[in-house]
Amino acid sequence: MAVEIGVRTPFDLTRELAALLRARFGDKTAISVACRAMRSSAQEIRDEAALALSSWRVVTTYGQVNEHRLVVEQLRQLCRSPFPLEAAVGLALLGATDAETARDGLRAADAETVFAAALAVGDVPRLREALQGESPQCTAAAVRLIALGVLEPIEPLLREGSPELLFALTDALARREGGAGILADALLHVVESTPDQHIRERAARVLCRAMKPEIALRVARVGKEDQHIIQSMLSEGAALPSSTVAEVCRYLAAEGHLRFGQYGVEEAAKRGAIPDRFVPSCFHEASDETRGELLRIAEIQLEAREHEELHRFVLRCVFGPYPGTIRAGAWWSLSRWYHQQDRRSSGPFSVSTVPIERFFGSVEAFTPRLIAVLGDHASLVEVGLYEFLAHLLGTAEPTAVQTMMNDGDQSRSLLTVLEAIARGTYWTYLRTAVIAFLECMATHPDFRKTIEDRLRVLSTTSEGDVRMASLRLLEKLASPAS
Repeated sequence: MAVEIGVRTPFDLTRELAALLRARFGDKTAISVACRAMRSSAQEIRDEAALALSSWRVVTTYGQVNEHRLVVEQLRQLCRSPFPLEAAVGLALLGATDAETARDGLRAADAETVFAAALAVGDVPRLREALQGESPQCTAAAVRLIALGVLEPIEPLLREGSPELLFALTDALARREGGAGILADALLHVVESTPDQHIRERAARVLCRAMKPEIALRVARVGKEDQHIIQSMLSEGAALPSSTVAEVCRYLAAEGHLRFGQYGVEEAAKRGAIPDRFVPSCFHEASDETRGELLRIAEIQLEAREHEELHRFVLRCVFGPYPGTIRAGAWWSLSRWYHQQDRRSSGPFSVSTVPIERFFGSVEAFTPRLIAVLGDHASLVEVGLYEFLAHLLGTAEPTAVQTMMNDGDQSRSLLTVLEAIARGTYWTYLRTAVIAFLECMATHPDFRKTIEDRLRVLSTTSEGDVRMASLRLLEKLASPAS
């Protein structure tokens, strides 16, 4: 009716009053008209505009308007007018005065004023009564009850409410401090049943405050593609035990949704919420893409706690049965960690008996791993990794290399891959490091002649640094001192 009057009337005053009436009943298209009316030269228009902009429908839906100060001043004047109850309730709703000043409004003859007063003072019985059936009153009453911490009557609304009502309820619960409490099951129902991303994220956020471990995986299944839900689950406020966090992250890894760059993952890894044994426990089954993410998680954990078992695992990934990109990713994770401690450090590992036994158990166990990496073209062209391999070969300990040579088959395999590197088009320092490693191999009496024969071939078929290094080593081996 107010819309029709505003359209048909030829009088500006009538049109303006119709717009104020529409604003009072929550018509958002009329809010701007009411705001402009606060600067009207006519006091009656300002009074009506102030009452409209402080009505419970406007306050609970839109909050404070830009003209808030003018509205409060006008309402204070109205407290001395024929409308003191409405003005007092409006001031209380706007937070401009103590809520108890609106208590007299509970005895008003006007139902709208009574309900507004109930919202202002937190009259729980009246607010409960307003929950019957979906309506603006129901939504406003439910939101106010949530703010008051009265959650029991909210449960059926969460299970049966419309998307509009669920939007308001989950938003109010998300703004409130504290966890889901008695609403946990109802909120889990919302998370698992609603198609609305905003509602689901807000409901999950509340569930993730002091979260029940038994529902964590169910929330993860629904929210695996929502970064906000995962962030909430991994947050310190969720207070999930590390075993549950590991279970959630393991599920995300299996589904291909675990990302190091996801908000919350790095912080959870740093503080230990993601346990240090998590990466080794799921690395083998993960996809190559997810393995790259897991290695970044391991890197943060090493920086935070220097976990020896995790350190050993990541280094074994460098020499593990993985593509070159994964081997290189593992080395880069270790390298960045080492450089934080010493910019010039290549880490504690070398082809020496003690570090080999520390990280791989024995020289015999390490040898086939080394052969596999040196025989993989993709690994030998990975930036960073080929530099590390050159360092290992060029600084090898003769005693450890001699132990490698005790197995004849492995020795021949090792010699084959080394010769292929020296003949190849790989990084020059990697190829010359092979010659240094061959010198260590030549200390084994059973292989000295074989090594010399291979060096003669390399000195005639290779060019540049490899040829010169081969010739120098042949001269050294031919000298009486050797």
